[in-house]
Amino acid sequence: KAPCDAALVRDHAVLMQRSGRPVEAASALQLRATLTPDDPDAWLEYGRAALRVGRAADAAGAMRRATSLRPNSAMSWHLLGNALRELGLLGDADDAFARAITLDPSQATAWVNRIA
Repeated sequence: KAPCDAALVRDHAVLMQRSGRPVEAASALQLRATLTPDDPDAWLEYGRAALRVGRAADAAGAMRRATSLRPNSAMSWHLLGNALRELGLLGDADDAFARAITLDPSQATAWVNRIA
């Protein structure tokens, strides 16, 4: 079995996204996150990609991992809120949006999502 390099996997994901293949991009970013389990940016990118292709449960899991690794990331909390809202977990989503706003009050879309 050939070894996997996380940077090459990310490059592959970027190419898939640019080629209009978001599902393949999300799968590649999932692999990257598993190859670098302590990298909050890898989980953030995977969560964002999973949410884009309608995999809200996967996105929520990835964003939970990202927020545990970097609890002061307003973007991670905001994206967790988006994923939880897609899953119909509105109270949890509101809590995540509130955390994003507390960390960065300029998160305008978190304010809007919290109201919606």
